[in-house]
Amino acid sequence: MANNKRTNEIMGNMEFLIDELKKEWDMSKEIKHYVGLSVSKAEQLRKKMQEYIVSCSMAIEENDTLSFKQSMKYCRDNNIMFRLARKLITEYDFALDKQKDSIVLELDKEEFKAYREIAGEKSQNKSKTFIQFSKRVMIDE
Repeated sequence: MANNKRTNEIMGNMEFLIDELKKEWDMSKEIKHYVGLSVSKAEQLRKKMQEYIVSCSMAIEENDTLSFKQSMKYCRDNNIMFRLARKLITEYDFALDKQKDSIVLELDKEEFKAYREIAGEKSQNKSKTFIQFSKRVMIDE
């Protein structure tokens, strides 16, 4: 009986810990990068992100052999991707409403890494050049 009570207490503590981690993962950190995209590129990126999130969610649900550590990594990565998706959709919708042809995303380090993964960018130098340009644009506005 005491063992069952202890198990329930541990499970409750683990659920609390995971909920707290999700809250932390849901918040953006300090803005480190600015990424400019055309509206059409933003639409393509949105579709890629949607596919990625769905495939990750399915992988978690369908795989009974994931370790706790692996499932926490998937959960964290999905939360970062959700943050990026919210920013992208907000800017994309704003651009459509205002009939703009481009958007600028303000990303933290984790979101930028996720962006590069989804966008398929490998060259850090190429991105840095564009980001520096984007920072200058943001300051001038």
